[in-house]
Amino acid sequence: MTSKQLAITLDADAVFTRASATVGRPTSLDRIPGATLLGAAASRLYDALGERAVEAFEQGAVRFGDALPLSSGGAVALPTPLSWHREKRGHRVFDLSQAERPAGTQLAQLRSAWRVAGKDGIETVTVERRSSMRTSIEAGRAREGFLYGVEALPAGTRFSATIASDDSALLEQVLQALTTAGIRLGRSRSAEFGSASVRIADASVKAEPALPAVTGRVRLLAVSDLCLRDPATGGPRLLPTAADFGLGKDWTIDLQRSFLRFRRYSPFNGYRRRPDTEHQVIVAGSVITLSGPGLNEQGLSDLRSQIEPGVGIHLGRGLGMLLAEPALLSAKEPNLITQGHKREARKPLGALPVDPSFAIFRAKASSIAKEGQIWEQAVAASEHFNSAGLRGAQLGKIRQEANNARLSGGSRANFISDLKAQFERGVTQGSWGSLQHRDAPSAMLLAALASFPASSDEDFFTFAALLAGRIERVLQGKAGAS
Repeated sequence: MTSKQLAITLDADAVFTRASATVGRPTSLDRIPGATLLGAAASRLYDALGERAVEAFEQGAVRFGDALPLSSGGAVALPTPLSWHREKRGHRVFDLSQAERPAGTQLAQLRSAWRVAGKDGIETVTVERRSSMRTSIEAGRAREGFLYGVEALPAGTRFSATIASDDSALLEQVLQALTTAGIRLGRSRSAEFGSASVRIADASVKAEPALPAVTGRVRLLAVSDLCLRDPATGGPRLLPTAADFGLGKDWTIDLQRSFLRFRRYSPFNGYRRRPDTEHQVIVAGSVITLSGPGLNEQGLSDLRSQIEPGVGIHLGRGLGMLLAEPALLSAKEPNLITQGHKREARKPLGALPVDPSFAIFRAKASSIAKEGQIWEQAVAASEHFNSAGLRGAQLGKIRQEANNARLSGGSRANFISDLKAQFERGVTQGSWGSLQHRDAPSAMLLAALASFPASSDEDFFTFAALLAGRIERVLQGKAGAS
């Protein structure tokens, strides 16, 4: 079987939900499922392959392994073995697949994070997640009752995936489809999520060193979910047997030293727009311990070769990947070293396209701010205004004339001249008072207009309209109080 290693970098936040349920708090996987890579390749290559497409993407001729996170040093991380347990009131970690449970000590199983075996200990790799709220948009407005949460892996997160096939020509076509241009992965691909870059990596997953033979025992670490089928009934099976891994009848599963967790899910098929058949699987990180006559170095090498293509069903989607006696399980008390996850810097977006609406919004915001300042000046000018004998309709007329002059491009001087002419007329002069008296409403209004700082005629007419409206509102308040 020919295999190639892919280096995947998220160029934008990406969503890989743990379950397809739409109710409750969403949680994201911290890896990229192999089925997601399969779908990305099929979307570009299915029609071009013709009859071979079914063989490649549905019958497992090409195996798309899960994309696993990278450590700070660029090494591929593995899921935390479920046989590891930490003291609840301490820091010691025990691998219960080989160590005895300490008496009088409460232990808690380690289930999160990823691990890399190094010279100085076990490096701990955590993948960052970001939570945010979104809403569905309908006709330019928020859709009623469609507020939802999203948990995503951030842009810059790096992964490594193995693509394998017995047909090297077919494998080359798949690799070219994935690496020719950027791809989109995960959910909400039509929105801002899922953009990623893929390239062929030079390095591959390091082979596990040959450990000394373990008398009467061999342990397997599930690197991905494991889906088994009962050959007699065709139904799912959650309890593995030695035959699943190519071992003889003299080998049996040791349930006391095995640590298994299970889950079931129905992967959503984006092309068919409906769920596929339900998967009942042993989850990644499970440790399967088998008891038997023991293995020497050659026997361990043969076992690794036996399980390398994968175990169980749905191998094309990345399920069934295991490691025999990996370095992570070499110590009874693993020495954990906490490290961050290596994440590349975001790619610069470059200059944003110029949108004419931005200039419109900016001008509108500036106009609103200026109008607020003019309003404050109008309020200050109206504080001591003598409105005795005036009616709201008279002020409303002045406000309307000011607005008309502003819209028609009138002159400030002509507006004041017309006001003086109105105040000097018979009936109008009686209510506004003589311009010769400083306390008369007409004289006070003209003085207030004259005090407005030299500015554009448009600002002046805005001030005149706001001042008349403010005095009119004061009059209405007095009339209501009486």
